[in-house]
Amino acid sequence: MDVLLNERSSQRKWKDISISKKIYFLFGGLLSIIFIESVVLYTSIQTLSSVRALVAAEGKWSRAQKSAMNQIHSYMISKDPIHFYAFQKSLEKIKGVQEARKEIESNHPNYEIFYSGLTKIGNHPEDVPGMFYILYNFKNFEPIKKPIEIWATADKNIAELWRVGQNLHEKFLSQNDQEADIQLAQAKLEVLDGRLSSLENDFSESLSLGARNMEGLIFTSVLMSVLLLGSLFSIFVIRFTRELKRNFKKIEVSTSKIGHGDLKERILIDQENELGQIATAINQMV
Repeated sequence: MDVLLNERSSQRKWKDISISKKIYFLFGGLLSIIFIESVVLYTSIQTLSSVRALVAAEGKWSRAQKSAMNQIHSYMISKDPIHFYAFQKSLEKIKGVQEARKEIESNHPNYEIFYSGLTKIGNHPEDVPGMFYILYNFKNFEPIKKPIEIWATADKNIAELWRVGQNLHEKFLSQNDQEADIQLAQAKLEVLDGRLSSLENDFSESLSLGARNMEGLIFTSVLMSVLLLGSLFSIFVIRFTRELKRNFKKIEVSTSKIGHGDLKERILIDQENELGQIATAINQMV
């Protein structure tokens, strides 16, 4: 009973609201829908842009890794320290990205470390905030979780690459290098190069798949929000126009009867808005 009374009370309040306020309400609702959809669309575009930036970042990481591998190979052949220093420089860039990953996995990440690591390898500073948002907030979401796991595995192989290069450098410095040492280092480098190339491909494919999944999710979210908000707005518009049309029809019919001499005719509009006031005024006139 209380629910029924509350429903009737709500309907009564709606009927008594002035027409101008109802129009403002509908106009405000339309603006709200436009605003919400704009926010959803902007967020969607930013999300996809950030995922694309992550794919580009993988390319920069891959180039740094290939550069390090080429430099250490050149160092084995020439024993020129300049190649070892170039090897170190390339791995320093990757080390910055490794530190960035550790911050993502932390419960209390340091954004400055993340920012420094990602920009050091060549990512545009404006892309970094979006990349951080995606990686940190969706790190447990499978399309993002898997690339991070691949990233962590690649970092372990990079650490091994660093050890191979460092050991080789120490032997060259001590002039205690043997052909067998160089061959062993060569074999390890070939294994690491194969692993890293495979991991790079897995990372790109996994992230691309994640991007496609997110595109589908975003499209569904936008579509559902449009349908939901559009349906609610349509219900209010239909309800308002039907009520307006019904009351104008009452006024038209009653005034026609009054015009033909039926002075007992009364306009029955049980509302306290503009139409109710017009009906009351006409009823008082006759």
